[in-house]
Amino acid sequence: MKISISHLPEHKQAELKAIVAALIPKCAEIEMIILYGSYARGNWVEDKYVENGVTYEYKSDYDLLIVLSTNGKANADSFLQSVTIKLEELRSNTPVHPIFHGIEFVNEALREGNYFFGDIKREGIVLFTTNRYQLDNKREMAPLEMQARAKEDFDQWFESGNQFYGQYIHAMNDGHLKIAAFDLHQATERYYGAIQLVFTGYKPKTHDIEILGWLAKALNIEFGKVFPKATYEERIRFTLLKKAYVDARYKAEYKISKEDLEYLAERVQLLRKLTEQICKEKIADFTK
Repeated sequence: MKISISHLPEHKQAELKAIVAALIPKCAEIEMIILYGSYARGNWVEDKYVENGVTYEYKSDYDLLIVLSTNGKANADSFLQSVTIKLEELRSNTPVHPIFHGIEFVNEALREGNYFFGDIKREGIVLFTTNRYQLDNKREMAPLEMQARAKEDFDQWFESGNQFYGQYIHAMNDGHLKIAAFDLHQATERYYGAIQLVFTGYKPKTHDIEILGWLAKALNIEFGKVFPKATYEERIRFTLLKKAYVDARYKAEYKISKEDLEYLAERVQLLRKLTEQICKEKIADFTK
């Protein structure tokens, strides 16, 4: 694996060094911090453009794989929250998207031929390592095997998204707006899950549709058009959908209007259309 970030501008190098310096004292179980994605490859984007009167802004994240000595810590909410708070305190000019996994989880995925972790090993840059562990070699998968796995994942997750969208329609017809909001959130999460699994063979352990949306946009910029946030109303409505996973089920103060839901449903229909089109194109590409 690579170890140099000299291809990045000096201010980006300084940001990454500050991130590593902030994370290492937080947990003695951190074994590796690996930069992957666009900043590792050198094709990051910082762009803003207007289309049909809507302003879209895209800024690549720092994608970090944080490898821990045990899987247990990677699944501990208290640890993940403490790291998130630490990253927020840094106020980096570049968004940071970390994922956490134990070394055995990563190596098992490599041995199974997972191309998400395979790409990280091939393209990633080691920002920190204790040198106590090494990443295993990735099993090479034949194109037909990759295509079959991607199609299976797509069929499962896309259909699940469609089922939740159908439940949203029934809840709306019955006037159960909170249930409708939860179902619409779940449809969104399922479509994003289909995208991640088709393109990478990996779905992050999160229900946060904002994070999943960033990841989808990194795979194809068209996904950045699904939930515009150019106006205050657009941002508020997206936040209502984002919070629906918990708040719509458990918090009495959660309120959402029929008009809000109808607007959000139009955006989710766009996500569904793009997911089907772009994922099917990707599945076909495996054997070209």
